[in-house]
Amino acid sequence: MSQDFEAEFLKGLELAMRGKHVEAIEAFERSSRLNRYALDPALNLLESYMKVERTAEADALADELLKLWPNEQAALVSVAELREAQGRPDEALKLILDRHVDSTINSLAYPAYLRLLLENEQYDEAMSEAEAALQSPTLWTPYAMLARIIALLHFKEYEMLQRRLAEFDVEEFADLVDDTAARMKQAGALDQAKRLFADARRHLPHDETLKKLSARFDV
Repeated sequence: MSQDFEAEFLKGLELAMRGKHVEAIEAFERSSRLNRYALDPALNLLESYMKVERTAEADALADELLKLWPNEQAALVSVAELREAQGRPDEALKLILDRHVDSTINSLAYPAYLRLLLENEQYDEAMSEAEAALQSPTLWTPYAMLARIIALLHFKEYEMLQRRLAEFDVEEFADLVDDTAARMKQAGALDQAKRLFADARRHLPHDETLKKLSARFDV
């Protein structure tokens, strides 16, 4: 039975990597039925449900995740990102805070936490978190750099913004920028970001990094 469970899980992973999310869902569902208390198939099933916009199934699975793994960081982050993708960033951030999810600099939740602060227009907290993260290099340094730039857009600190833009390589971090823009769009926060970029471009019309970054948020 354990071999069948693992085989179905691996099959689902392979299908999901190939973009065959409907088939991946079937494999992950079979794997989960064989071992209801295995977290990895459930997390990947939730992601696949989100990919094909099967909202009812995603919501039901999210409720189950919170019941079976109420303190598991990966489960809590996945459910928060589901709420974010459903245009409910306020609920997502509340979940992170109410469940005391570890959102410290090196944690699994840190990128989502930073982004949710921005989507909820908590720019002071986002700036503080980003500045703290940038005291020493970590895996999430590029995320903190981008969050700091967006916070500076809000505060209209254009001299400081220009210096921070000079440190950010848009091409190198293109995937991060595009993912952030896409998630902010789902959360309903992209229009606000666009307004911040538009204001900054009026003050820094010749800043090439700002132009590139603004263009990637124009989705």
